[in-house]
Amino acid sequence: MSSALRRAGGTDLVKRAVTEPTVRTVEIPALLERAGLGDINPYSGDINEIAAAAYACRAAGAVALPFPIVGQLAGAQSALGLVLVSRTQPVVDHVDLMTGWQAVDRFGSRTDVVGAVESARTISAPFAGIAKTTTWSEGEISPVLVYLVLECWSVLGSLESALALSVQHAKDRVQFGSPLSRYQAIQFQIADAYVELGGLEVIVEQAVASYASHGAQSLTDIVAARVAMLEAAEKCLRVAHQIHGAVGFTDEHDLAWLSRHGHIARRSPLGVSGTLAWAAESIERHGFDGLFPVMGAGRE
Repeated sequence: MSSALRRAGGTDLVKRAVTEPTVRTVEIPALLERAGLGDINPYSGDINEIAAAAYACRAAGAVALPFPIVGQLAGAQSALGLVLVSRTQPVVDHVDLMTGWQAVDRFGSRTDVVGAVESARTISAPFAGIAKTTTWSEGEISPVLVYLVLECWSVLGSLESALALSVQHAKDRVQFGSPLSRYQAIQFQIADAYVELGGLEVIVEQAVASYASHGAQSLTDIVAARVAMLEAAEKCLRVAHQIHGAVGFTDEHDLAWLSRHGHIARRSPLGVSGTLAWAAESIERHGFDGLFPVMGAGRE
């Protein structure tokens, strides 16, 4: 999957997609079909299936793929695709590709996506719109969990690429007679970001294992993984942009597209504070198994 996306142009796909609509409507769907994406069912109960879906999303995130691959995989169970939204403000990336899809809120309630109310396109989200939906009905929590897990893996792929670009830039960019990579202030920032990224990788792997083992009972683990993803994204992207300086915000540089790629994923259905509250709510309701016993637990 990763090599197929890079042979197809990598991040050039998203740059072309802004002016060439067929990149998202024809070229990428055909590429994903050839790569066997339709054969993956993350709901099969086989951990290898959801792991395959996770690695496909990681590869897509690494090149800022301009296509809702997370939603396509999360909708494998019953619809053309599925997107997780906020019911009060259903801003969705690639909403123009989602007619016939279903939307789900964080509690599992579902509705049909029948188009877009209006465009929500900005420089940071060039394919965004506000989804037009129908009546909501109760549903299951499993699609929410699968969507959250796969979205974390997509953002992980973006962050890995952003830091790889930062390392290369630090080696190439010369200031005051030395490459940036010779300065300890730069070395410390990159080291801290990689520690954050390594921690995120372990946590999202645990989220996959937790869903495969416990299904709907893995809500707390998976919301905790989203918290870790949001915190890692903030740190890694801040470091990447600080090292690149102004060039990292230009359309000509891949970092700008990688940074924009997860813009909506990092804010919908909830941002950092909302997701922390969601995690606390889930822990209160379902409990939380850590590596070590909670101090004082079991005492009168």
